[in-house]
Amino acid sequence: MLFAIALCVAPLLAAAEPAKVALLSPEEFTKKCAASMQVAVQRSRIEIEAPLRLIVRDPNTGQSTVYLEQSYETYKMAPDKLDEVIKKHVASVVEAAPDAGIDPARIVPVIKPQSWLAEIGSTPESPLVVSDPLNDELIVVYAEDAPNSVSYFSPTDFERTGIDRQGLRKLAGENLVQIVPKIERRGEGGVYTIHAGGDLESSFIAIGDTWSRESFAVKGDFVFAVPSRGVLYVTGSDDEAGINSVRDFARTRYRDAAQKISPKLFVLRAGQLDVLPE
Repeated sequence: MLFAIALCVAPLLAAAEPAKVALLSPEEFTKKCAASMQVAVQRSRIEIEAPLRLIVRDPNTGQSTVYLEQSYETYKMAPDKLDEVIKKHVASVVEAAPDAGIDPARIVPVIKPQSWLAEIGSTPESPLVVSDPLNDELIVVYAEDAPNSVSYFSPTDFERTGIDRQGLRKLAGENLVQIVPKIERRGEGGVYTIHAGGDLESSFIAIGDTWSRESFAVKGDFVFAVPSRGVLYVTGSDDEAGINSVRDFARTRYRDAAQKISPKLFVLRAGQLDVLPE
């Protein structure tokens, strides 16, 4: 049975040929985002903590951190869309304001490289997000899905939900299948791509029991590539030609991606997702 899902997050801006405009530095981009956000959330105080990182101080809900790395990468791919990129990010922050708390039915898994935690300053001693390791390369970070954004939450905010931590990954996987209204499998000959709205395709590797040979005619165990968040390739471990094709696809997409995950391939065996050796 093929999944029935599709994310309600706005797709990334098209990576059209960059306009001939001067590219803002991370510091300049951060200042512009801070100014726009301050106008949108006037009751809060917006502070620049570091390049591509803002602090939102709200008198009712306390302090939160806003990360701009992904928006900046999107902007670099289309510098002429600066205002649109900032507007979209500000809308996502306003939408994700914690006044109503986290909706358990909207929690979804998001795949990230292990290095992402260090990039945002999250450590085992002081975690900024709720996450689980998938293997030595990948983690699953839990987030709240909304029409214009996918918002990560802190361990403290998660504790307030009362959700069983041990069952979080199962809950997030079930939510993902329910939230995405449509998924499309494309390809043939043992090599497939998954299309589900352009943002959370990679998340499906976090729910291994979803995969079935009734839906995918692969040889051997399932092999996946997730070069970026909105890209998922599928083939089989006994398909040498398929593996070579998917590896080439993954490396190319990873090189050009705004939201990079990994150029490597991963094999699903006995419910465990491991790096496929070259």
